[in-house]
Amino acid sequence: MNRLGLENGRLEFDITLARGLNYYTGAIFEVSADQVKMGSICGGGRYDDLTAQFGLKDVSGIGISFGADRIYDVLNELSLFPDSTASSISYLILNFGDEDTISNLDLAKKIRAKGHDCEIYPNNVKIQKQFKYADATER
Repeated sequence: MNRLGLENGRLEFDITLARGLNYYTGAIFEVSADQVKMGSICGGGRYDDLTAQFGLKDVSGIGISFGADRIYDVLNELSLFPDSTASSISYLILNFGDEDTISNLDLAKKIRAKGHDCEIYPNNVKIQKQFKYADATER
């Protein structure tokens, strides 16, 4: 069962994919949107010792970048922007910490499946701050 709501996602393996040949040293990846004629909207990969150029030797890592303008274009082309930009939500799921993340995502998915908008508060902060945010976005 897919717990994050990505039932429509698709993974393709392409050995001809190439990006940043001058610094990527391992696996690379790109993310693209179906139903639009555009290149990747996100990409990255593994690099070994790239930080040596900046004086920090022998550090490996994984990098990722998102094309905000490309994501905007995809959302616009697929008409995925809401009709109203009013700052209001029907449901706010409070954040009590990392241990509740999966159950919060499951709950948000169920609420959205019933046609209601909802949001998960992004950080585990004091409940009072989360309630204050809820009051500010109340309908």
